[in-house]
Amino acid sequence: MKLYVFETCPFCVRARILAGLKGLSPQLAYVAPGHIPSELEDRIDRLTVPILVNGEALIQDSTDIIRHFDSYGTPLLSSYGTGPELEEWRKSISSALNALCYPRMPYLNVPELASSEAQDFFKNVMPKRIGMTFADALAQTPRFAGEIEAVLPQVAPFLTGSTLNFDTLAVLAELRSLTMVAELRFPENIFRSFHSLVDRARISPFTPVAACRAV
Repeated sequence: MKLYVFETCPFCVRARILAGLKGLSPQLAYVAPGHIPSELEDRIDRLTVPILVNGEALIQDSTDIIRHFDSYGTPLLSSYGTGPELEEWRKSISSALNALCYPRMPYLNVPELASSEAQDFFKNVMPKRIGMTFADALAQTPRFAGEIEAVLPQVAPFLTGSTLNFDTLAVLAELRSLTMVAELRFPENIFRSFHSLVDRARISPFTPVAACRAV
């Protein structure tokens, strides 16, 4: 199995966490933004990750990939979609999370941004997505971090249940993105639960990047 990913994509991380918890080890293939790998050019119309290639099968949807991984052995999940409460929480932090994370990604040394072309593409496109320059977003780090810190306690029930569910994967992926923000402070119970689960899945948090370093 080969899994095409961005290191910074939370939907890729959802799939990677489930694979790790299942004891699966798909080969990771890191791709660059806007660039379709040559071996996939005749099989996909546009690059959206994750993409799983398993033999002749190609799956280009994170939920379907998770479902495929969970079909190996005894299933871990009882459903394959996020619930309304979790989606409401994700919606509440979306703008602040993007404004905190996108300006820091070029400083993470991730494979998808290894080339100057990829860096240029990213720095041209992503400020438009967050509606401000990276410099403006970084300058507002205290406000954005405060918004997220205020609602982090809400995810505790998704991390401390006796059984794993799809909401847990989604929360872990969002929290993993937030580990790149040096100024953000996690509640201790959230911090412990997050690290326990991602360690089991063999997923590493990001190295935190401070706003002053990214300016």
